[in-house]
Amino acid sequence: MKVRAPRAADKGGAEGVSETLSFWQPRSASPLVDSDGRQIVTNITGFFEVLLDWQSQEREEAAPVKIEGVESK
Repeated sequence: MKVRAPRAADKGGAEGVSETLSFWQPRSASPLVDSDGRQIVTNITGFFEVLLDWQSQEREEAAPVKIEGVESK
């Protein structure tokens, strides 16, 4: 069972949303509001969780197979 750290979207609070909006507002053609900032944080967090899941799966697949009674070298 995988144990995850608290999501950034859950622990960012108003300060995290404010920082997110400060970063993304100059790059947006339209005004961004707090709900946009929360959505951005949620989306980016989800993206990196997928990358971590893929990495974990690749490591599991690359792990040597252990066969009882056979010594690996």
